[in-house]
Amino acid sequence: MISFANNQSQVISMYVKGDIMKRACGIVLRIVLFMFCLISSAIFAANEESDKHAFSLVIRGGAGSFGIGDMNTTLTSMNAYYDWLRAVYPEDITGKFSAASGRFEDWEAEIQWMAWKGFSIGLALSGPVRINNQGSISFLYSWTSAESIESEVRIKAPIKLNLFYSLPVFSKVDLAISSGIGLYNARMLQNMHWLYRYLDDTDTIGSYVFDVTGKTMGYHCGVVLAYKFDDRFSMLAETQLRFAKVLSLKGSGTYTEQRRYVAGGNIISEESDTQEGYLYHYYQDMYGVYLMEALQVFSDPSAIESYVSELRKATLDLNGFTFKIGLKIGLF
Repeated sequence: MISFANNQSQVISMYVKGDIMKRACGIVLRIVLFMFCLISSAIFAANEESDKHAFSLVIRGGAGSFGIGDMNTTLTSMNAYYDWLRAVYPEDITGKFSAASGRFEDWEAEIQWMAWKGFSIGLALSGPVRINNQGSISFLYSWTSAESIESEVRIKAPIKLNLFYSLPVFSKVDLAISSGIGLYNARMLQNMHWLYRYLDDTDTIGSYVFDVTGKTMGYHCGVVLAYKFDDRFSMLAETQLRFAKVLSLKGSGTYTEQRRYVAGGNIISEESDTQEGYLYHYYQDMYGVYLMEALQVFSDPSAIESYVSELRKATLDLNGFTFKIGLKIGLF
């Protein structure tokens, strides 16, 4: 009898627990359905109020610019040094190191969600950017000097989060202000080669190559003008200012140099060195007459602090602007 009573109480307890679980699941399901209906109602209400789709696809294309920063100022500084030499030897120096223009083609795809009464949130993916330049200088005096530099900046496809506030201007024209943040992954490369030929029929050939990367979070703001063809298609014209700077770049730098006889090419001496660390910007004294900017990767920058001035980590300036024209397509 005691065993039967215990079994009966266990069965009743199981039924009670099962009923509680069913009720709890029902309550949770009702809450989920209520939230779904609430969100859907808000989206449809926004659509009705603004005559626009809740979700839209935006495709843009145009042009933009970056400031570049230390890489360009270094090349400009080297040109200034050779301009000083050119004033002394006007007929012996030819060529110039070209700074990167910083201009690039800018393509972007974005999904926008109209959150509430003129406010939209967008998630955009821009196309990768690649900016490069090259230049060379020759110095013909009692000995021959030739130097060439190839520089390149690459930006992986930036990801941007945007906020828009739009107001109607005319019946088919809207004006919007925008702001947001973007994630930028950058890579900077430079390849410098030199050849010095001396009167004793020997020469020196060498190179210095660095490859560094860095990333930063940037901010942007802009203005968008939209012309509505109908409730689904709009044409856009947008200008945007960008504020972003990569404050440190890390990677490797490799120096190689050979001294050899011109006839036969037999090597007299050679040396090489690879360092891994941050890219540094500094000024070096050129024979006591000029301070020239330079970029180099150092594992231990303290080892050269006494030989150079104003040593600091190099930066990559991504400040700039873009102008794009695009098409906005209402999805649903």
